[in-house]
Amino acid sequence: MHVLLASLPKSSSKYYTKEVEESLKALLDKDPKEYTLEDVKELERIANLMFEEYRVTRREDLLEYQARLRGAAQVIKIVFVEPKIKGEQALNPGPQEKLS
Repeated sequence: MHVLLASLPKSSSKYYTKEVEESLKALLDKDPKEYTLEDVKELERIANLMFEEYRVTRREDLLEYQARLRGAAQVIKIVFVEPKIKGEQALNPGPQEKLS
């Protein structure tokens, strides 16, 4: 999530406010294993706010970023949140066990 954090657009005034930007920074700075379904919903809500801001201001950076944020929210949901919901352990990138 640090890639998204590094390219975070500056806040605007109407929809994507400074408070929303700070909330997004805090979410992106979280340990991925700590994400919840509520966090995913919040990332999607922020992406919606960025899209609304784009519609008013036509800032291309917001349009591009909100698409990346939506993609990241889906990855977080699939890789980290759904396994917890299903009672499974989150996928860990590590050595694969051999199937016998």
